[in-house]
Amino acid sequence: MMQNGYKLLVNDKVVWPYELTGSQKVELLQQAILYFQELEEYEKCAILRDKIESIISPPKRKRGRPKGSKNKSYEQNTKKDSQDRN
Repeated sequence: MMQNGYKLLVNDKVVWPYELTGSQKVELLQQAILYFQELEEYEKCAILRDKIESIISPPKRKRGRPKGSKNKSYEQNTKKDSQDRN
């Protein structure tokens, strides 16, 4: 059961139940870490620890156009805007 639960927890797009708070999610992951430590499966523990870190401090979303983007509509719009200002 824990092996199947692990597969669900480490999925990139975990769909957490709406009712779970952040601290409850962390507690669940910590319990899984304790289980896998007893089995000496430390790689799984490290992955679960990273999941806890992402819950505590979620990664910041980048805004705007990515560097090196070939978004021509963005480039055309900025050129039009600069021409309109002149």
